[in-house]
Amino acid sequence: MGSAETFRDEGVAYADAIRWAGGRAELHVRPGPFHGFATYAASGAALSRDAPEARDRRLRRVVARSGSGGGPGRWARRAGGVT
Repeated sequence: MGSAETFRDEGVAYADAIRWAGGRAELHVRPGPFHGFATYAASGAALSRDAPEARDRRLRRVVARSGSGGGPGRWARRAGGVT
């Protein structure tokens, strides 16, 4: 999430609520970007390339830790996520 995200405060509050409820939430607020900044990877900006790669690494780590038995591919087919 970028610091100029329109719903930044709501996103932070949501992650906090998950944590307060005993869940696990990982939130990264990057300085500067606006909503949808990662979709501009074609612009060549390092941040636009790095953010999706970091997200994908986190998703793979979480899915592997969940013990779902299917790995990231199974999650991606089910939820339309990243393979």
